[in-house]
Amino acid sequence: MLKNNTLYVNKFTIQLKTINHNDYFSLSDLAKYKSTNSKCVIRNWMKNISTLEFLTTWEQLNNPNFKHIEFHTLKGVSPTKWIKLTGAIGIESKLGRYGGIYAHKD
Repeated sequence: MLKNNTLYVNKFTIQLKTINHNDYFSLSDLAKYKSTNSKCVIRNWMKNISTLEFLTTWEQLNNPNFKHIEFHTLKGVSPTKWIKLTGAIGIESKLGRYGGIYAHKD
């Protein structure tokens, strides 16, 4: 169910956000479904080579400014560092009280 920029799934709340006319959902909220330590879940997800392959492919298809970097230099990189090193637009990282990690809906 979608209500007020919030998605409700199995009693979990997932925040939705529009960034540059694109819809993003909170990976931080989604990771809380797996564990109360969402940062650890996201960090482990970013260590997975399949994750990096998917993110790279998505960026190559959707981001003309994407800077391809070899996987061995990125394994275990945080979402914030991924964005900084590659110019990624598929993941958005916001620090602070109302921040979090957001992923493009695709």
